[in-house]
This record gives sequence, structure tokens and C-alpha cells, in this order.
Amino acid sequence: MLSLCAPWRVRFATCAPSFSSRRRASSSSVPALKYPIGVSDYKEIREEQYFHWDRSLFVKEFYEDAGKALLILRPRRWAKTTNVSMAKYFFDITQPQLAHELFQNTKLSLEDPSFCEQYGGAFPVISVSFGECRANTWEKMEQWLCKLISRVYNDHKYLEEGEFLDYAERKEFRAIRERDPAAFYESALHDLTALLHRYHKKRVVVLIDEYDKPVNEAYRHGYFDDAISFLTSAYTSVLKDNVHLEKGLLTGVLRVAKADYLSDLNNLEVYSLLDTSFADKYGVLEEEVVSALEQEGMGDQLQAVRSYYDGYDTAIPDLRLYNPWSLLNFLKHQRLAPYWTETGRYDFIAEAMWAGPMEMREKLLAMLDGKSCEVPFETDTDFSTLRSEEALWGLLYFSGYLTGTKSNSLLRARVPNEEVTRELSVMWKRIFKSKNVSEEYSFLVSAILTGNSSAFATNFKHIAEVFSFHDTARSPEAFYHGFMLSLLFPQHSSGYQLSSNREHGLGRADIVLQPVPPGEKPAVIIELKAKSGESSLERVAAEAHQQIMEKHYYRNLLPGTTRAILWGIAFSGNEVSVKSTSIPLGVVG
Repeated sequence: MLSLCAPWRVRFATCAPSFSSRRRASSSSVPALKYPIGVSDYKEIREEQYFHWDRSLFVKEFYEDAGKALLILRPRRWAKTTNVSMAKYFFDITQPQLAHELFQNTKLSLEDPSFCEQYGGAFPVISVSFGECRANTWEKMEQWLCKLISRVYNDHKYLEEGEFLDYAERKEFRAIRERDPAAFYESALHDLTALLHRYHKKRVVVLIDEYDKPVNEAYRHGYFDDAISFLTSAYTSVLKDNVHLEKGLLTGVLRVAKADYLSDLNNLEVYSLLDTSFADKYGVLEEEVVSALEQEGMGDQLQAVRSYYDGYDTAIPDLRLYNPWSLLNFLKHQRLAPYWTETGRYDFIAEAMWAGPMEMREKLLAMLDGKSCEVPFETDTDFSTLRSEEALWGLLYFSGYLTGTKSNSLLRARVPNEEVTRELSVMWKRIFKSKNVSEEYSFLVSAILTGNSSAFATNFKHIAEVFSFHDTARSPEAFYHGFMLSLLFPQHSSGYQLSSNREHGLGRADIVLQPVPPGEKPAVIIELKAKSGESSLERVAAEAHQQIMEKHYYRNLLPGTTRAILWGIAFSGNEVSVKSTSIPLGVVG
């Protein structure tokens, strides 16, 4: 095995040389920093000297963890794939020189050279990522899974050389390599660990990245049970009671709970941001941000960057993390933008939130205003009960839309930063787009903001034809209240302050929109009522409007607000009636 003290043909630094943007502008001989946008292969990052933060100690923490198999959960774009790639290159027995070349001058080699000597290049490795899997039918997803497993077999095609495999083994091995549809893929990863163990006389390190991606796709497209059946067999056979396994790692966003899926893996240690283990092995630390900004000559941007990308709590007190993907993009492009939210569209989250309890919208709105709320949440994501409040808060937390600290079964939750606040505000827009009523949605919101009652009625009718408004028996006003809040959520990040059930005047107004800063645009006050008894919709709408006037909901608006549009809205199933007026606030007593 190579010594860390040996002379090296290739030298690597912990990060590529860094120079400020001002220095680069003044000297064309100074190389520009290279940021690994879209590059997650650790070997490429090191050899091409991309800027990166040293997380090499992840390898040691992973190997020395007491668990035989680990599941590490982080939001998307949090360098999970890079850490998996790093572990692959470190342990890979077929390329032992990389364990030393790629880790020279890293924290791992400098702090624990004996670990590198003992375990670098010491084990056969199976590494597979399911991040590519996108399919709208089970047949296509099955093809994807078989293709990726076939790639793993091709990584170890040297097993076919010589007389190592007997006839039956060779036939089965080749069938999987050549993607024979008759091959048995569910146990293929387990079978490969047995062959590698026998060949190398060493047990196998198994790395599975984005393990939950096929499940998310299956939920979205309606073939959940088929996917669960295949993946349960594949994961359980390779990670549970496998005598050929040295160490196993799954990474993903969610811990998926469904019948026996993962539940058979009672040896699985699960680590998220709620745990101290691996807390500093993902995300970016404050001191690392300060250093990077100074290297780019942008030290004066720290507060803006902190507000936009910082804010993820961990189980370690006073340790908060920045979103790494957004920060890398900011360093490259040198402008604040929602880089993380632009990389993924978790439409199933928006759809689940749409069907969730009304109380969630109220709490989420408070969080968008910078408040923290105690919420019940589940650490496991059960797609069969995804509309429950506990499941939805857990989904938002593990997906990176919320952060917080855990106290028993409750999460003290908040929105981590400005980037995510903007994303949550516009999440509902994607629901209307997915239903092909985005134009009607825009017209409807415009009608609300301008007091155009006829345009409201016309466009509401179109939208009501798409959404079911009949399941409102238990709390019809809460249902319509939630619908209207969902309509107006995007305005919260578009020049308005949105509030719900807040004290105004002599009572609590259902919904209030106030322009920020106050000026020529009017405030909007909405009172909602569901029709009951013999009263006509028109009369109920008039009563709602009269309630605004009698209780003076237009009082206590932001100073400088000069006008308000008052909406009394009455619902019954898919039918609606409205009464709206516009009043100058200086005239009303």
C-alpha cells in the first residue's frame, strides 16, 4: 500500500487557489476560481482543482459509526452525491492509489494518516445512484433500475475474466450486464457482494445515493406499490443480514415508511439534521462562508448572503449551516438569486399541501413573517397518509423548506432564509399551472387586487370546474378560507403583506393584504362566508361585506395606506357571489 509520505506525481490542495474578483480583473495571468456547478464527482473536483469545502472527514465518521448500514438524510443539492463519490474513491480496492492521491493534504490525511494507511483502497465497492430515475410508468422505471444495476455489474466486469465464475454464475452475471429482461435484478446487488467478497477476500462497501428518488417518482405517477416491492427486495437483501457487507450507506431526502419498506432494516442507523452525527459534514459553516467571500473580494456582502442562504439549524447548539448549492452559485455569479429553488420542482409537495389542513396555512403564513411555530411532525414519510398535518410538516422539514429543533414529538419550526421564503410563497402557483388554469389564476388574483367583481366571478367559475369544492361538509368556511389563502400566498413575496385571522378594528378579519410599502396600491380586506339555510348567495355576500364595515376591519392598516378594497364573498359548492367596494381610508370614520 502506498505511503502518504511518498513523493507524489500530482499535488492537490484542500481547495483550488482562490483570488478575489478585483485581483482577477487587474491581472489576466491570475487563474479564475472554478466552481463545481453540476460537478459532483470527487475525483474530477480534486484533479481539476475546483473550489470546494473539505469534507474528507466524512469518510472516517461513516466507517467508524457503530451502525452496519446508515441512512443519511439531507435536502437536495446538499452535496450528498459528492460525499458518496468521495467514499467510493477512498475505499475502492481496484484503484488503491486514488485513496492517497485524491486525499493528500485533506483534513483526513492530515488529522489521521493511520486511518488512510489502514483503510484507503482496502475494500471492494458497489456504488450506485438512482438520481437519474425519472419515469411516468412502472415499466419505464423498471428499465431505469435495471440499467443502473447493469452499470454496477459493468464496473466489475473483471470478475468474468479467467475461471473465477462457474458456468451458472457467468451466465447470470452476463445476463445482468447485458440487461436481459429475464434476469433477476431484485437480488442482483446482494449477489454481487457475494462475488466481490469471494474474489477480493474482503467484505464490500455498498453506497446507494438518492435511494428515495424512484419512490418519489412512483408516488407522483401512480405506480407506488410496484416500486416499493422491487426496492424493498433490493435494499433489504444487500443491507440486512448480509455476511458479505463491510459497510452500507443510503443517502436521500426522505425516510420513506410504507409497510415493510425499510422497516425490515432494523440495523439501519438514520441521521438527519436532527442528529449530531454528520452535522458538520454537509452544508457550509459560517467561517467557511466568510473566507470564501473574502477570497472573492465580497466580504461586504456577508450580511446579505447570510439573510438569503443561511439559517439551517442542527442538533449541535450554535451550529447553523448555509445551503451549499446556492452559495456556490452566488460565488460564481456574484448575485443573489434563488439558485436552490430553481433546481427542483417538488410538485407533489405543493399538491399535498393543497389538500392539507387549513391550520397549516395559518402557521406557514406566520413562518413566512419570520416567526417560529411548534408543529407536530413525523420523521418517516408515509405517502399513504401524506395529507395529515404531521406528515406534511415532516415533508417540508426534510425537504429543506423548514428548519428547526426537535422537542419530543414537536418541531420548533421556521423558514430558514429569504430564498426559501420566496419559494414557499409561490409554491401554490404550480398547482394552478399543473391544472392548466394558470391564466385564469392570474386574472382572478388581479381581480381581487383591483376590486373587479365580474372578473372574479368569471375566472373563479373556470377554476372551480377543475378543483373539487364539494368535500366541505365538516368546515366549509375553513375550506374556502384555505383556498383563498392559497390563491394569495404568492403576493406575500410580491409587494404585499398577507395576514389571516388577525385583529383589525373590532374583530378578526379573515384575510388582509396590505401593500408594502404603502402607497397608491389599495389594501384588500376579505370576509368569507359559506351559504347555509334559505338565504341567497347574494344576501350572504352582502352580509360578509357589511361585517367588514361594522367591525371596521379597515382600521389598523399600515400607516400611509390610503385606500382599501372590501370583499364580501359567499360560497356554496362551486358557486360564488361577491360584493366589493373601494373606499378612501381618510374619509371613513
